[in-house]
Amino acid sequence: MTRLSCAFAIILSTLAWCAKAQDSLFYSSNFRFSKNMAVASCVQPNANGFLLIETTQEKNPKVHVVAYDKKGGLLNEFNHTLTSDNDYDIAVDRIVPYDSIAYIFLSGYDKKEKMQRAFVAILRDNGRIIDSPKLIFSSPNDFSGSLQLSFSPDKKNIALFFETGTFRKAEVPVHFKILDTQFNTIRDKELFLPYGAEVVQVQQCLVDDSANVFLVSGKNPIKNNVRVMRSQGGRYLVFYYNFKENKLKEYDISLKEKQVVAAQGAINSNNEMIVAGYYSNDFSFAVAGTFVFKIITGGGALKSASYMAFPKDFLSQVIGNREIEKYPELSDYFLDHMILQPNGSILLIGEQYSISERVNMDPVTGRTIVENLHHYDDIIINSLEETGKINWSGFIPKAQHTSLERDKCGYNFFLFNDKINFYFNDHPDNFKVLQQNPRARIDSWNGSKSAVITEVSFDFSGKSSRKNLISHKAAGGVLLPGLSNEQSRGNIILGLSQNKDYKFCILR
Repeated sequence: MTRLSCAFAIILSTLAWCAKAQDSLFYSSNFRFSKNMAVASCVQPNANGFLLIETTQEKNPKVHVVAYDKKGGLLNEFNHTLTSDNDYDIAVDRIVPYDSIAYIFLSGYDKKEKMQRAFVAILRDNGRIIDSPKLIFSSPNDFSGSLQLSFSPDKKNIALFFETGTFRKAEVPVHFKILDTQFNTIRDKELFLPYGAEVVQVQQCLVDDSANVFLVSGKNPIKNNVRVMRSQGGRYLVFYYNFKENKLKEYDISLKEKQVVAAQGAINSNNEMIVAGYYSNDFSFAVAGTFVFKIITGGGALKSASYMAFPKDFLSQVIGNREIEKYPELSDYFLDHMILQPNGSILLIGEQYSISERVNMDPVTGRTIVENLHHYDDIIINSLEETGKINWSGFIPKAQHTSLERDKCGYNFFLFNDKINFYFNDHPDNFKVLQQNPRARIDSWNGSKSAVITEVSFDFSGKSSRKNLISHKAAGGVLLPGLSNEQSRGNIILGLSQNKDYKFCILR
């Protein structure tokens, strides 16, 4: 999902493209975002095509839907207005494909009633019909909070709740609602947790197949404008609430001798709760290794809890042998994704992100101008067993920096049965440089007119390959990660932008 934040510029340029035999590339026609567009999403409700969905942010959001076939051919185009009976603005939070349809989740804040409201609209048949927004959840809140939702492993239950701030007050309950996929209410609960403000608020509410919930407390850091990050240093907890028995069970997932840097939870197909992430040896925002906690189905015992330091050969790839002896940790890595694989393994994907300052002087006025540069650098991937053992680790050298166009930095990834592929904007010289010396320092892509889209592929033994997929000139646009297919297990559909024109590149 990409948000329109600034004028898009031409940031890739000429490089001779020699298409590989295994790659078949298809392109959609060019389009321009609608006026007042706030959010644009590319989703794939079925394997026969995909949808571009643009929405505005206003009292009754407008929705522009473009339906494409699997090769990027235009099928249909529709305009809708999501009308609702309220006196406040509602905005699209996310769009979720489900069984050949798409759910459009929206939320708004009712200032008069001090209530958060959540709505859903249903997009059917490749954009042909949209049901009017239906109110599905109301929760008291002193301010506008972020809507969070999750599906049960069998995809039959949906959990909704609103975040309540940085710290949860002792007298304020956690309010969540469980619905079926027809949005009928199964459970609606306000739950008081046995802690006050010393415990970081609930960040995840995950529902299992029995419609009971796991609540995960502990902030997972996000990439924002904070220049110096610190490890949270607080307690990470998991609560399991059984509705029928009206029982709350608590699990401490903090590490006694280490500091949790980032954690995410997910429920596997056996309805076991898995929490995994990064830890540090101290309170710095640096990653020394990974950890895994596993809770038995139905809020049973804590089955396993372990952590493992990164292997030296992996650290050597990332920071070099000299640095390992001084400081065997990786600085400024954010946990982007925790993925449960069908075979029980766990994938952790992280990206190095930091902010620096560039100081310039205005030649006319003599004033000093301080500019923040956002650096989106190397990617790491770790494959873990459920026991916590690291099976293999992968490292992707990447360097990007920008002051304004953050939406063109970062990456996309797509999962398949035998591999995982990554795509990002890259300096065109980096491929040859790394071929000659895998440990060489690479050039940082800064939105210049000479660039490529790079593809890095890992098989599930950890072996990788890297190539320049296509140049900007050949593709006709720069990769816009937020416009690419949001389904990581779907087809490879990459969003491209050039000036004010946009299109999709489909790899098959």
